[in-house]
Formats: sequence, C-alpha cells, structure tokens
Amino acid sequence: MASLPRILTVDPTGRIPQQVRGAIDLMDRLIIQIDVPDGKQALQELKNASVTAVISAWTTGDQMPGWALAASIKRISPDTPVIILADVSDTELDEEMRNASPFVYLRRPFDIEQFFRVLTAALEGEDVFAALKPPVIANAPIAQISYNPVPLMNEERARSILQKMLTDLNAMGVLLCSREGMPVLELGVIGLDRNSTATHLVKAVMANIDIRDMIGGNAATLQFYDGEEYDVYVLSAGYHYFTVLVFKGQDGARQLGNVRLVGRRAAEDLVALMGMDAWLLRAVEPEEKVPASLRKSEAVKNVNEAAKALAADSEPQELARADFIVKKETAEYQVVEALPQMEAIADEDFNLDDIFGVTPVPGEEGDFFSLENLAELANMDTNKRGTFNWDDAVNSGLLKE
Repeated sequence: MASLPRILTVDPTGRIPQQVRGAIDLMDRLIIQIDVPDGKQALQELKNASVTAVISAWTTGDQMPGWALAASIKRISPDTPVIILADVSDTELDEEMRNASPFVYLRRPFDIEQFFRVLTAALEGEDVFAALKPPVIANAPIAQISYNPVPLMNEERARSILQKMLTDLNAMGVLLCSREGMPVLELGVIGLDRNSTATHLVKAVMANIDIRDMIGGNAATLQFYDGEEYDVYVLSAGYHYFTVLVFKGQDGARQLGNVRLVGRRAAEDLVALMGMDAWLLRAVEPEEKVPASLRKSEAVKNVNEAAKALAADSEPQELARADFIVKKETAEYQVVEALPQMEAIADEDFNLDDIFGVTPVPGEEGDFFSLENLAELANMDTNKRGTFNWDDAVNSGLLKE
C-alpha cells in the first residue's frame, strides 16, 4: 500500500493550512498535513522526515523570507517542490524572476484553477512549474446547443432554503440564477451587478454538462473566486440553477469548509424541489431557418414552374400511340336443369270419355267445348273454385307426360 503524501505548511497566521485543508477536502484526497509557524521549524521537520511538498507564506513567523526558506529546502532536499502563497501586500515578482526561482510563486487573488493544478501536480510527483500553465486543448468549433426548458422551482421554498444558508454562513448575500444566465432570487446584499454576475458565471457552471460523460454521472460544481474586495463561491444545483455566495474580501477564504458542507446541503435541497427534472437535460434540435432571400427565390421558382405547366396544358399535345392488348374472354357454361316439356296427344290417344266421363254422340264432340259446357265442367268440383292445374290436365288426358 502506497504511503500517504506528506504536506508541510509554513504560516504564522494559520490561513495557508486552512486553505490547503479546504482544497484537499474538495479534491477528496487523503494526506498527512504538518503545520508549523516559521522557517526554522520547517527545516527541522524536513531533516526529521521527507515531505511531498512544502507550502509556505512569503514571510514566516521568524521573519525568514520565503525565497530564503525555499533555497534552504533545496539544499536539504533538491527534489521537494516548494509553493509560496503570497498575500496582496507582498512583493510582486516579474516573469523573469518567477522563471529563475526554485519555487512556485502564487499571489492573491489566486487563480483557483491554477492553484488546484499545482497542488495536484505536487501530490502526484509531477512538474509543478508545468502545472502553472493551463493544459493545451485543440481548438474546436463550438456548437450552439439548445436544451429543454428550465424546470420551474417553488420560489417561496427556495427562498427559505437560501435564507437558512445565508444565516448559517454569515455571508453578505446570495443570488440564485438559472442556466439561461438570468437572476431568479436575491437575498442580502451581494454587492455585485446581478445580471452581469449571472451572465458570466453561468458559463463555468454549464461546463458540468460537457464533462458529465467523462466522469460518468451527474456533476456538481463548487467554485471559489478569491478577490480583493469580494470572495465569491458558486455552487451548482442540478443542471438548471446555481447559487452565488458573496463574502467580504479576505473573509471568504476561511469559509471554504463551511461552504462545502452548508452550501452543498442547500444545493441538494434545491435539487429536491425540482425532483428528477433537476438532472434532465435533453438537447433540442433547432429548426432549420431558411434565409428570406432564399425563400423568395424558391417561391419565384415555384411560380415559374407552375406557369410553364399551365402553358403546356393549354397547347395541343401529340399523344404517343397506345399499345392495345386484346384479352380473350373465356366463356363460362352453366348447367340448367331441363323443365318438363309438353307433348301433344296423338289422335289415337285422344279420348273424350277420359276427360269428361261420358261418351259423346258421334258428330257432337264440338258441343263439349262450348262455353256453357266448359263452365259446367269447371263448377263440377266446388272445392277447386274453377281452377284447373297441371295435374288435372294430365289426369284428364289433355296433357301427356
């Protein structure tokens, strides 16, 4: 198991040890930190055991200058990096002196990102001087991406959360902003232009969206800006809102640990007000906009084509000869059941006696067919009421099957 890094801090005021602890806490690193007030004790600690890095004030408790302490450390342990954190009133070193110095020189107000890069390099055993410069990133076209609308937040409950955070941290003021760069709520006196603050800081907070895939999950940001007049903390609340905490200059740096605990808890409460919408960020494809000039030319083109088509329709057109295909129809045959056919009775089979039940007197057969005799014949069977059907005709011998 690798041993923990050992950091030696040298500062009679105790500010540098506190800042280092806060930075290490934000980085979620484990270290062994040794704090001494002056250069003499620092050299004695270095002789007793090696350290990973030394972080010192410009002037130590025994009035040993920081550059002199760095020179002495290099004589004892040439490979131990020395980082000097100077105050606003301390000497400013020009670029030539910085390049020639055996130590890294950072002066308030610190570039917090630069400080984290240098501290990380020291803990990893890398070149702390190279860490002063930001990493080179190839220029790439920045695409303007539109996202789903910012979810609504209950302002009354949000105000209560922010007021409690403001009271617990004893800050000057707090500002709640949306990812669209718009101020939403302001409590206390932030001392800054609210619109300008929201516009400038939203860029840093929206960087969470770009790195969420890289770190494999939702990203939460806590940023610190150390200024002469104001100290500013920025805490993200999901992907849609962020809070800006403002302290008086020189006071905010001492609140790093408290802001991390209290501020993060307030940010989580704001996220709870939005629910799952706090982490819902969906890119919306913008509608393609056609320039007005292009739309006009396209309309003129369509009108011209329509006019040509209309003119073409008004002129006689020679039609191409059609190819006719004769289809042969196949006749369909139906089998029809034959109906009974009447067959005339031959003379030799014609018997009036079979029809009328009487034998006519020769020469008087025609009288049997008179209207009177036929009527009498029809009325012989009153049940048939004058009807004479097919069966009657067959039975009577008029028809033959």
